[in-house]
Amino acid sequence: MWKYGLTEEICKHGVAVALTWLSDRDTGQVSPDLLQSDGLDPIKTITTFLATRDRSALMDIILEGARYNIRLRNQLLFKSTRTRSKEIEQNRFKQYTDLLLAHDPTPNGYADSLNQVLDALSALIEEGYTKDAQRLTDYTLDKMADPLASIDSDADTVVLQTALDRLQDVFLKVCRSTRPDTGALAKRLLEWRLNPQWDMFPDAMATYADVLGEHGLRMYRLLAEEAWENESALEPGDEPPERYGRRFRIAYIMETLAKQANGFEGLLAIKRKDLSQPASFLALADLYKEAGQDEQALSWAEQGVESFSGRPDPRLRDFLITEYEARGWTEKIDELQKKQLFYNIVLSFSTSLLLFPHPPVFFRYPPLRILRSIFQDYFLYRFVHDAGHRYYE
Repeated sequence: MWKYGLTEEICKHGVAVALTWLSDRDTGQVSPDLLQSDGLDPIKTITTFLATRDRSALMDIILEGARYNIRLRNQLLFKSTRTRSKEIEQNRFKQYTDLLLAHDPTPNGYADSLNQVLDALSALIEEGYTKDAQRLTDYTLDKMADPLASIDSDADTVVLQTALDRLQDVFLKVCRSTRPDTGALAKRLLEWRLNPQWDMFPDAMATYADVLGEHGLRMYRLLAEEAWENESALEPGDEPPERYGRRFRIAYIMETLAKQANGFEGLLAIKRKDLSQPASFLALADLYKEAGQDEQALSWAEQGVESFSGRPDPRLRDFLITEYEARGWTEKIDELQKKQLFYNIVLSFSTSLLLFPHPPVFFRYPPLRILRSIFQDYFLYRFVHDAGHRYYE
């Protein structure tokens, strides 16, 4: 860890640990275990002291603490939403939630504020206000959309992720207690999962199976299928979908459903709907290969190499070489390797033209200067641009 810090190469997990350590260090709290090591039980001592105070003195102590302790103040505000008729003033609870989440617009601030809201929601569940807790947890989930949209770094996401995991746990707990309408719940879970602003509610069908029941699971599948139908087919040359974006997520859900149903043809249809990159053809070739349909596997791999001849994928090439070797087609292997060699030469040449700020004299003549520009603006750009999608699954 020290070595990486010196070279300024630190992973997002290290950043999260360091921020947590700094946050804990600034609290100035003394561990109860430390006090007990000196023979003092602080809780017992405080309990004995409070038992001797009258109502007015106790209120003064609480108000004094709330004046200087923000967490205690927020806790009391949430508790004040309980009425004498044992109901929850939901509008006031929502107002306090809004104030907390808007108080400190930083990942640490959001995480701390969200945890305070979750403490209040957990208290509602423990006291039996499960219906109110369900509505208010649902409201909190919606309110977190804006803060998450403003976070644009992995380190910030890691800081907030623990609180988001706890939010999902609270929502699952309250759903198991209240048994909400399964159709509405299925729709909400799918909407939240497809939201690219956060990574929440993965594998919702498995996690919420006991809550959704047969009807809810069927609704989730139907809604997912409808969302998938609205996605257009992608062909070679089309812009690949954003990784972890909406299309990526709905495709993953549909593939999971197809695998659960042992639907080989359904899985093929899902894969064939996105042929925007070499990895798509490789995935189809692998599926056919696993199914024992070697000729189909070979055909899809060859289509992939032909469709992306300007930027060959090494995995597709290796797949084809293995298939050609099994058939003894040495001429095809030689042809494939020659194409790869030519591509490597062109790539190296275009890279050198871009990296050298002052090219050789003969490249300063207008026609050759244009050639250099073509190499720079096409070959290298395409290579770098496609590198991020090459191992897209």
